[in-house]
Amino acid sequence: MPVMRGSKIFVAVVFTLLGLSFWVTTGTLIYEFYETDWFAHLALYSHLFVFFPTFGVLALFAFYIPSVVFTDFYWEHVKPAGRVRFIFGFVVLAAVSASLAWSIIKSPVPTFWELSPAVIQADKGEPANCGSSQTPCRRTPIQNAISQVRIESQQRNGLSEFVRICKKDKMLEEPMSRAQRRFCFASGELMNADECCKAQRNFSANLEKLYTKPENHSLTSRVHAVLLPLKAFFLLVLFVVGLLLAFWRNKIQEFYTPLIPKIERGVIVGALAVLFFPAANHGFLQSASVTYGPFGQTVYPVLAPMVSIAFGAWTVMLMFFFFSRFNKDTESMMRILGFLGSAIAVFQYDAIINYAVRFIGAGSDRLYVLFFIIISIVGIGALYRFGADEVAPPKEVAPPKNDAPPSQAA
Repeated sequence: MPVMRGSKIFVAVVFTLLGLSFWVTTGTLIYEFYETDWFAHLALYSHLFVFFPTFGVLALFAFYIPSVVFTDFYWEHVKPAGRVRFIFGFVVLAAVSASLAWSIIKSPVPTFWELSPAVIQADKGEPANCGSSQTPCRRTPIQNAISQVRIESQQRNGLSEFVRICKKDKMLEEPMSRAQRRFCFASGELMNADECCKAQRNFSANLEKLYTKPENHSLTSRVHAVLLPLKAFFLLVLFVVGLLLAFWRNKIQEFYTPLIPKIERGVIVGALAVLFFPAANHGFLQSASVTYGPFGQTVYPVLAPMVSIAFGAWTVMLMFFFFSRFNKDTESMMRILGFLGSAIAVFQYDAIINYAVRFIGAGSDRLYVLFFIIISIVGIGALYRFGADEVAPPKEVAPPKNDAPPSQAA
């Protein structure tokens, strides 16, 4: 069996830094907002503060052996210039991660937790101290919006019915729903679409104005800005390693036969763990859309659907390539389930997002998060509990003894 000591140390160091960065960001949020409803921010932004410390860490453990094998394979067996190609790819992924993180962070309209708790609590809405029947809000206080999104998300499956379309289509008649008065989270009032869109514009403009002052920035926002490239790097590394392991599958089988069960198990568990991210991500986008609306959006809402499609196709592909050690019936069943799951995700897209908001997003509660932590711990334990089933190299079979005298053998 290959020793791969250098590859193990390299991957262990990189993955440890990634895992620590996940916990540092979430820990900073809890510390800073502990006395001002920290869990509301944790739930609203579960794609950042819940996924990475739980299922993200599980994916790191699951992809450890596959990544070690991938590193050793490129370092020792890929010709020509395997080492140069590995280093070049590592640098490119790091550069792309930094670029994506910078594109997301440069948004002029911040997320709620990017403002310090004191700034959020001091905001009184517009006009100040509005919200009574005598003084309706043109813009609700920030804390009121956070609390209302949480309350409603826990009482219903999703907030899609509160999303208002602010851009009118000149080629189509105006839908009747635009005139209907619905609750507007940006104002805390019942409003039609035009009124709510105006409130969302005011709400986003206020957040942007507050964020222009560096003293209003939260500690969490500063930590997040430094560590976000590591989150992007983590997702890109898993995606690329999974693709290339599938591409080089026959060669991996040739050089690392004893490790094939661990590779397959790790890739499948890691891929399933990563599926939490696009679900939580779209849940966040729906929650944000009822307060921000379309105002202040940058590259992130554009990237999110592409990320979901890419990782959905990636998961199906990995299931197709990495079920070979099971019997044919199990292999076929799992591949069929993978394709069925993809079809359901396409045709029940809105329903899935609504459930994501309720159970892993803004409507989540501490019990659900505890459940995710337990699943991650159990998953990590299972990876190593069943890690002793490596395939031993075939033993050489000794030729049968021939006890007959030479004369008879002749």
